Amino acid sequence: MIGQQWRAWRLLPNWNTDGRDIGWAEVIGFELLTLSILSSNTGSTHYKVYRDNKGVVEGWWKGRSRNKQTNLVFHRIHTVLGTQSSYVHTRYVPSSDNPADDPSRGVYPDTALLLPNIPIPAELHHLIADFNSEPLSIDSDTRQSHPPVIPAKPRCLLSENKHATLNAELDHHGEEFFSCLSHR
Repeated sequence: MIGQQWRAWRLLPNWNTDGRDIGWAEVIGFELLTLSILSSNTGSTHYKVYRDNKGVVEGWWKGRSRNKQTNLVFHRIHTVLGTQSSYVHTRYVPSSDNPADDPSRGVYPDTALLLPNIPIPAELHHLIADFNSEPLSIDSDTRQSHPPVIPAKPRCLLSENKHATLNAELDHHGEEFFSCLSHR
């Protein structure tokens, strides 16, 4: 959800292999929201993103997760943010207060409010699809033939004092974004 607009994606069969779990699925929603925000060209460089998954929120703060697959996603997000000199500040929101909760459960708002489609990263083509795309037969040949390289822990882009100052400013003036990934 960005304002009243929305977009959702669905998990494809066998997404939960190779160490990918529900935490990974949650962080993919975060990645797709980040890509949607950056493609909207709001002119801002700092974004406040709400999630109803504490593992994603706190993992982003720490710069890592216990899950290697989730760390790969964090690394991709850091990379794309770095290329655009942008920053994402995560906040936790309970599911009951999260406007993206219904879409994450397959209850979609009016399609007139759809966000523009964004390209799904190539690494994810065999794992997720747009919510309204035709079902695909997943061919095992589309999987990567080599295991992914696990990147080092992403470096912190802001000092703790600067991070605290920006968080205070965002709490007062920041834009709000919510993300969802349909689990159905």
